[in-house]
Amino acid sequence: MSKRSKLRIKKQTGLFWAASSLAIFSLLAAAIFQLNSYIHQNSLLSGFQKQVASISSDNDILEAKLSQSNSLENFNRFQAAQADKYEKVDIAGVRYVRAPNNELAKK
Repeated sequence: MSKRSKLRIKKQTGLFWAASSLAIFSLLAAAIFQLNSYIHQNSLLSGFQKQVASISSDNDILEAKLSQSNSLENFNRFQAAQADKYEKVDIAGVRYVRAPNNELAKK
């Protein structure tokens, strides 16, 4: 082999190794970027799952409080408290006025 062909082979080998190294580093960088993205998404998902569990727990507590506050016992207490607020009138003092049918308001 001549010196020129050896130089050409050496140059092509150098270009091959440079291109191979560039491809390997590019793939390695892409893999690291995807792994970072995966870890970030996984941590977000974990945080959202914790929030959902917390909201679900709060919802159960609120449902229990709602059913307790809407119980018949509380309604009866409320009704008794409202009845105490009304003014009691002696029925003997109530008078009625009779109005003829033709003098009532018409629709």
